Amino acid sequence: MIILRNWLVTITFNPAEDTLFAELPNVEEFGVGELKHALEIVADNVISYDVKNLLLDSTNVSVGKMDDREYGLTVKDFIRKLTRTRLQRFARLNSSILSLDHRALTAVTEIFNQEGSSIQFQVFNSGTAAAEWLRAQVN
Repeated sequence: MIILRNWLVTITFNPAEDTLFAELPNVEEFGVGELKHALEIVADNVISYDVKNLLLDSTNVSVGKMDDREYGLTVKDFIRKLTRTRLQRFARLNSSILSLDHRALTAVTEIFNQEGSSIQFQVFNSGTAAAEWLRAQVN
């Protein structure tokens, strides 16, 4: 079911699989403020729907022009919010630009480790593979 669709983010929820799917905008088109707002919306919906699984489609997100410090703080805030939920698995869809995606993945992994999060995090190039990984969870 579609929870939210606007110019910034699209969020759907599958209650049968306890999975929230969020599609993020192109950050270079909108800016870091909009990315922060989009991630806040995603985190708020993870909290509201009390989900176990999150699939974040960031294939349109390009952070190449974003300041490292600003990007890091934005992602850190998002991860902190997620660690205070019952979220168990977080799947992220890759962007197609490997060098930029590597930067994002390094930041996310480092923040998860710093926060001591028990959330399982994995990156995928395919939405199908990500969904299968989320479905295959051990209860």
